[in-house]
Amino acid sequence: MTAPRQDDDDELQRWVPEALEQKMMEMLHKAGVRPEIIYAFQKTGRLVTEDNRKKLSRAELKEWEDAVDDWRRQHHRPRGPKEGGR
Repeated sequence: MTAPRQDDDDELQRWVPEALEQKMMEMLHKAGVRPEIIYAFQKTGRLVTEDNRKKLSRAELKEWEDAVDDWRRQHHRPRGPKEGGR
């Protein structure tokens, strides 16, 4: 058996995150997650929930909220009242 080449390792490192992200996107769509949340996940690489939002830095939370707001601006959708303006 031959040792893996560096090129093989690099390809695997690119493929795994792409495959995981693709699977996650499929799951989010099937679960009926709102499109602005899916967009924010794509832009930031994270899903923000009531449970984990307090663990994020201000910068991370702002990045997420900005991504949600960007989607809403692009699609002319206002913020919902339950979201506290976000």
